[in-house]
Amino acid sequence: MSDAIGPVAFRDSEEHPFLGKEIHEQRQFSDQTAYLIDQEVQRILTNASDRAYRILMQHRDHLDRLAQALLEKETLERDDLVDLLADAVELPHEAEAT
Repeated sequence: MSDAIGPVAFRDSEEHPFLGKEIHEQRQFSDQTAYLIDQEVQRILTNASDRAYRILMQHRDHLDRLAQALLEKETLERDDLVDLLADAVELPHEAEAT
């Protein structure tokens, strides 16, 4: 689903080549629609990548602390994570966590 394409599904085929079915089948949409799908997929992936990068950079200090703790201890328990990341995330109440 996207603003440009709308709430539709496009498939090349209902068959699965790994099950021994025919690999080459005619698609049921135009080259222009295929191009639009490719553009939308690229836009969605780029936006997701940019968002992930922004989130990681926003929390870089926490990631660095976590990486350093893992280098020192190799294994971290829940309490270790709570201590390291308490200022970064809102933790559920103890009753909800168990």
